[in-house]
Amino acid sequence: MTGVNGQLTQNTNKQVILVDLETDFYSIKEYLNQKPPSLIITFDYASHTKLLENNIDHKTSDDFLTEFDPDNLQNQVYKLTRWYENESVLNEIQYEGINIGRLFHEQTVHYLIKFLKKSHEVFQIFNKNKQAMFIADGILYQLIKNLTNSTIEITQSKREEHAFVHDKVRINMKIGNRYFMFLISRSWYLKLKSLSEMVINLLFSPKINNSQKTVLLVELPTNRFKYFFLKSKKFTLNLIFYGRRRPAIWDYKSYNIIKNSNCKIATQHSLINSNWKNSSPKTIAHLEDKITKLWQKEDFFRNYFIQNGISLWKILQPKFKALIQNRIPEIALEVELAKNLFNKYNFNSVLVLHEIGMTEQVVIGQAKKRNIPVILLQIGHHFDTPEAKAYNVSASVYPTDATKFVVWGNITERDALTNGKISRSMIINLGSPRYDNILSDYTISDDDFILLATPGPGNMVVRGQIIKNIENYLMSIRKICEITTKHKKKLIIKPHTDADDIDIRKIVREVNPEIQVVTTGDILPMIGSCSLMIMMGLSTSMLECLMLQKPLICVPAIDFNFGIPEPLRSNSCAIATIDNLEDTVLKIMYNENYKKELIERGNKYVTEYLSNLNHSSEKLFEFLNSI
Repeated sequence: MTGVNGQLTQNTNKQVILVDLETDFYSIKEYLNQKPPSLIITFDYASHTKLLENNIDHKTSDDFLTEFDPDNLQNQVYKLTRWYENESVLNEIQYEGINIGRLFHEQTVHYLIKFLKKSHEVFQIFNKNKQAMFIADGILYQLIKNLTNSTIEITQSKREEHAFVHDKVRINMKIGNRYFMFLISRSWYLKLKSLSEMVINLLFSPKINNSQKTVLLVELPTNRFKYFFLKSKKFTLNLIFYGRRRPAIWDYKSYNIIKNSNCKIATQHSLINSNWKNSSPKTIAHLEDKITKLWQKEDFFRNYFIQNGISLWKILQPKFKALIQNRIPEIALEVELAKNLFNKYNFNSVLVLHEIGMTEQVVIGQAKKRNIPVILLQIGHHFDTPEAKAYNVSASVYPTDATKFVVWGNITERDALTNGKISRSMIINLGSPRYDNILSDYTISDDDFILLATPGPGNMVVRGQIIKNIENYLMSIRKICEITTKHKKKLIIKPHTDADDIDIRKIVREVNPEIQVVTTGDILPMIGSCSLMIMMGLSTSMLECLMLQKPLICVPAIDFNFGIPEPLRSNSCAIATIDNLEDTVLKIMYNENYKKELIERGNKYVTEYLSNLNHSSEKLFEFLNSI
């Protein structure tokens, strides 16, 4: 009953074509010319829009989900992502104080979100169409083939690429008044970074005063922590920056910050051992041997990766192998560099912004082996609700390995205690060094434009992958463009920086080509200059808007079922639906009393959310000096 390369092998009463972005659309059109199928089902927004553009009638895979499925699938993702914690495989993936499987936690979550949703939908579709002949390509073909032999593969030559989040790096550029965005491979980015660090190593290689305590700063964004770096001159501490993903210096501003700070930079060029070239093949071979033994645990993987009573491991195996095995030389190098870093300098403490990045995990592993305290510094504004706990745990909002957790204020302290179940002795309420002197650092004006910040549909949440939700999200952006155009208000849109987010520029141009979509640069200067900010969902930019004393409207475009976070519970901003947004915008524009009241409510929230405002850097340095 199976056909090859799009050739039908028998007549059937019902044909179902399964379509996603990977599908060969040329072959789909051939099928439609031969015999119109009974049903076409699309599994992602990109293929959905492509079918619409070609006037091809179809259903979406989301139509086969129940109201409970998105949250059940989300919980499946959290469970299956932590395969590396199972005792059956721990021995094979432990190396130099790190769990190799956990190094790829974020990439695995990102991949499984889409995969498990797609797999469950295929299962549901099959159950409702068991007598049908299924026509599919790529991963959809593998999934339906796992359930039935009544399948036709559109083409055997096309296969899904083993692409994971962070495999590509987004580069933003501004030329004149136009903004450009393109992606380069991670390997090319790392080569370019290595070249730049040759110069950095000559200028900022660490020279340590052994009479002072030494703190390791891991992947701390230089410009965002400007005053923290600059105020380091007032304290007798050695600061060493270590960043494998992002450089400490990438422009004149970051160069000036480091130059005028007490911070030095440890790069690969100062840490690589001269013997590494000769010893690395043996280390890499040792790691490859461990991973080979890992894949031999076939029974574990087959029984662990089960959905709807069916094992998915045969389909997942090549993806997991590609994810881990391709990075073995990189893992070996990162561990070697971290070992040399800790052998070269006597650190008293380590400061990290989260615990799931590869650099952070490797560094934390070395710190724990030496009993060196690790401090997790709250990275941003997050959902402080019981409903969001599982997401926050997965995203490393709460500490797992850190010794102390430095929170921004009373609200996040309560969240850490109540929802994160973090012991009070671990929590240090010091404020946020990244926001010291924010009012003096950005020009505050009321330029006559509205700023729209779009965090994105949510690549790490199943509900963010539902086509209807993405359509509502884009419809909201279109409506905001129409409202501002109607009232002749200048609109500037700042999308989220995630390279996988939906490109909104086409929709914006259709409404008003004069609307700017700014894909590069920091949002803070734009917040400081706007007259009003509209925020689609929860983001740290909400807090920044309130700090810069701008009126804020929150338009939650997608309900992630994470509950109501404190900024919305506290009425720190105006909350609008897309239907009443126009009235809310006009009220802020023309009712000065309401605008003033809104800003005052925002100020009150900032006071509650941030402790030691404008003095948190000093407080953090005092704490680091006390360890």
